[in-house]
Amino acid sequence: MAETFEDEYVREVYDVIAEHWHHTRFRPWPSTLAFLEGIPKHSMIIEVGCGNGRNLVRHDVYNHGCDNSWELLYFATTKRAVDAVMCDCLRLPYRDNSWDVVLSIAVLHHLSSAERRLQGLQELVRILTGNRLGKLLLYVRSHERQDLIVKGSRLLNSDPQEVLVPWNWNQKYQYVKH
Repeated sequence: MAETFEDEYVREVYDVIAEHWHHTRFRPWPSTLAFLEGIPKHSMIIEVGCGNGRNLVRHDVYNHGCDNSWELLYFATTKRAVDAVMCDCLRLPYRDNSWDVVLSIAVLHHLSSAERRLQGLQELVRILTGNRLGKLLLYVRSHERQDLIVKGSRLLNSDPQEVLVPWNWNQKYQYVKH
């Protein structure tokens, strides 16, 4: 049920809005850039939920991305030349302790239950190297965004903060946990 829900209201929505997304989200947030500046040269960086690859900007590290949207991966691989694969953040196809830096920006709030969000977080930690250089940058949507909760459609029988938020470009609903 949860997988079907996320497939329809997250992956399919991102596939539809991918081109608009790519043209409106073309550079990292300042806080993400500041984090990346502190990463040593030659580090191995993965972004889980890389979208169009906008955060994989360092040229002196190995950048890799993964996402569950074919359309966003098209932009990451062809327009930004990011090495990337399609996968689900709940079953990452990487060995334990294999990445020096893991980025996951605005991904986990798209998972439709607390259990699935915890599983996603555990996957991020699993692939992060266990040495002292391992760093995780994680952003999730603030539950305090009342403006989105008011605009969104509440889900039946759900947590009061789980809403479908309209994507302004075409009014197709996207699932977001707030």
